[in-house]
Amino acid sequence: WLPIILVNALFIPFTFYVEQDLPKEFWLRPMSLGNEQGLATWWSGIQLLLFALAIHRLSRVVRNVDRVAARGLLALSIVGVLLFWDELGSLHERARLFFGMGELSLLPLALLGGGILAYALWVLFKRQETFGQAWWRVLLPFIIFATVFVQEKAEHAIQWPQWLKGTRMVVEEGTELVGMFMLLSAAVYLMHKLSLIDGHRARLGDLFPTHESMAWFLKLCIVIALPLILLWCSYTIVELHPRRGHFVNTITVAAFFLAATIALRNSFAEFKHSRSWLMLSIVLLILSFDAECRFHHYLGRDEAIRLRPELGLLWGLPLFLLAAAFHPGLRTRRLMYAGLITMILIVLAIKTPDAILQQSLLQQSLPVVVSLFIFAQLLKLDFGRKYPLSTGIWSENDMPSSNTMTGDSTRNTQKKVNPEILTTTREAPTISTASESFGS
Repeated sequence: WLPIILVNALFIPFTFYVEQDLPKEFWLRPMSLGNEQGLATWWSGIQLLLFALAIHRLSRVVRNVDRVAARGLLALSIVGVLLFWDELGSLHERARLFFGMGELSLLPLALLGGGILAYALWVLFKRQETFGQAWWRVLLPFIIFATVFVQEKAEHAIQWPQWLKGTRMVVEEGTELVGMFMLLSAAVYLMHKLSLIDGHRARLGDLFPTHESMAWFLKLCIVIALPLILLWCSYTIVELHPRRGHFVNTITVAAFFLAATIALRNSFAEFKHSRSWLMLSIVLLILSFDAECRFHHYLGRDEAIRLRPELGLLWGLPLFLLAAAFHPGLRTRRLMYAGLITMILIVLAIKTPDAILQQSLLQQSLPVVVSLFIFAQLLKLDFGRKYPLSTGIWSENDMPSSNTMTGDSTRNTQKKVNPEILTTTREAPTISTASESFGS
């Protein structure tokens, strides 16, 4: 937990300074948790994404022995994805724009998320012999998030003095960080209950998403990408508010980040090309940063280009192709041709006549298509690799059985699990144990 705590603590003083003194240094703005498009917001969203994919991993583990429990965990995973989309995409801030119901505009989103969450909590409560006290460990963070909603209402209802703005923002955003940390803690608690990390303390690598969970998220992104793009393009920049999050580009943020995790895992596992994988993971992580922060905005300081994510590919895509060229396994003509075609389309998108007031379909589609293509290519390349960090850590006798799911902890009475489960629940050992796996 120490890395997560340290990163959370890092953003607190920046948030106070930026919101209190409103500095002119533009590079400080992305470090504030109060900024909708910054590194701090990216970090908050990534924590929610890791929680969602960790819970999805658990739902796959139990689905062959308790389908109700699996559906409950899947529902909780969907709630995590919705939170991720809202954190980076500013969905609830645009509720009035979408639904036009005034003060009641948040009601549809609240009913959707609240209903799914209520079902997940009900399953966790009914399956306490399996999940222990996980239901209240999950409920408590959402109670904390509810207090953030009250704080946001107070933010707009009260005229805060300047000397108090920094403190108020730190309290509000710090409350969110506490809730996110508790969600990750609840996910690790569930892993312990299902014996995924039995026998050692939880490590940061335990939260790394598995191939199956990433593949599920990739399919989800492909399904919802077009509806989100069409919804986005139906509004003007003025209506969408340039300083709010970009709910379409959230797909790009997640795709580049998950592709970076694949490259990072392989950098620990493949000695021959470890440096190439590491360089590629760094580039992909920077692309994920840029998808949220849109660094090109700080060069021109033009409000109109805040919501132009495809402009970041003008420098990001050549950087990725350069990193890929150093890796023999990624020197494919298909990848290079796709990069060249994308660059041509970006140039055409810049010349779109309505580029200032109305977002074009081409402008918004390019980053999503490119990021999902790269993510899918790395995911496909990594499936079936016999690397220490991409193979299963369970033997057949260690798999959760129907006895463990019903509360019987006796190892000798475990039922034999279908070998097919082994192919659908491959889990990754932590990065810190990779070197131990190499020797064997």
